[in-house]
Amino acid sequence: GTWNAGVELKVYINGIIDQTTTTTSTNLRTSTTGINLATLSNTAFYSCTIGSFSIYNRVLSAEEIARNYSATRDFYI
Repeated sequence: GTWNAGVELKVYINGIIDQTTTTTSTNLRTSTTGINLATLSNTAFYSCTIGSFSIYNRVLSAEEIARNYSATRDFYI
């Protein structure tokens, strides 16, 4: 997924956007709950296996996410 500070959070499944939500959070380091993987909120969990994840210092575009997924999907299918 992607997190654009103070704007929105997007969740991707298999390189395709699944959900988007707005956020007012601007700093992950001040969070008291940490970073949750496979969840969009504290009540909406995904039943999934995460093959890999990366942290970037910028928001990736939908095209970059799709390209990254396509480059690695054969490892996990």
